[in-house]
Amino acid sequence: MRLKIITPLAILMDEDIDSLRAQDASGSFGILNGHAPFLTALEISIVSWRVGDVERFCALRGGVMTVAASSGVEIATREAVTGDDL
Repeated sequence: MRLKIITPLAILMDEDIDSLRAQDASGSFGILNGHAPFLTALEISIVSWRVGDVERFCALRGGVMTVAASSGVEIATREAVTGDDL
């Protein structure tokens, strides 16, 4: 599935991933390929995803996440910082 992380100033991520973990008001959850369509408001939190055995991270200042079969996972946020470790 495809992951895009978008801020008002840049597209921070646009790549294929295997799985994703995020957090909204109800708690932490995971997304795998083939997940049902989904829309949620994200908390200020850390989103993590895997590509093979490599795990990457992104600190978000809240945002909106959509999951769709055609476009994958898209996160729109005001501010975000990506990294290979916490």
